[in-house]
Amino acid sequence: SSHGETAAILSGMDFPAHSERLPITRQALSEAYAELDLLGPRTPVYSCSTGQRLGSESTELMKELIEQWLTPVCFVKTLKQLHRDGITHFLEVGPGGRLPGFVRDTLRGKGCFAQATSLENKPGIEQLLTFVATLFVRNYPVDVANFCQALRSAPFLDSQNPKQTEIKDKASAPNLGRIPQRQLSEQFTGTILATIRNIL
Repeated sequence: SSHGETAAILSGMDFPAHSERLPITRQALSEAYAELDLLGPRTPVYSCSTGQRLGSESTELMKELIEQWLTPVCFVKTLKQLHRDGITHFLEVGPGGRLPGFVRDTLRGKGCFAQATSLENKPGIEQLLTFVATLFVRNYPVDVANFCQALRSAPFLDSQNPKQTEIKDKASAPNLGRIPQRQLSEQFTGTILATIRNIL
């Protein structure tokens, strides 16, 4: 528009969100949220409508819940504030992988790391292994023994599980349920080495 605004039409959404043109009044939103018993976050949470960390007061949280419907998303501002606050590692949780590229572009040259954890066209187990391996090579404390045990107990890795036909990743997921510990560790090490090569 002439004011420098950019608009996009999203499939399944027939009203303007994050805009003053939202067809729901502040009063209506206030009445809807008034029924919630809001508590302050136990983990730091940032608002993309202000770019700042949320407080713990219920009145402030209520205001943010309302305003995030009516104000533009300030993703760049929020990322820069997160970086100023010492946060340098970003993970996209949920399907898709668009946000890590945006993070890297915004914080380019600032020593940040961003990674998706659930791309649409890759097997889930392969992504999980790659993700854990990436954390390992970046000196995060990864307990390989517990991780391997969790993989063994996963129902979709059990060849005797009748529900495995419902898992989309069945064809490409490795059956680790009966692999000896040493062989499993070798596979994990192989994944780590492959990840290192990709990073280098």
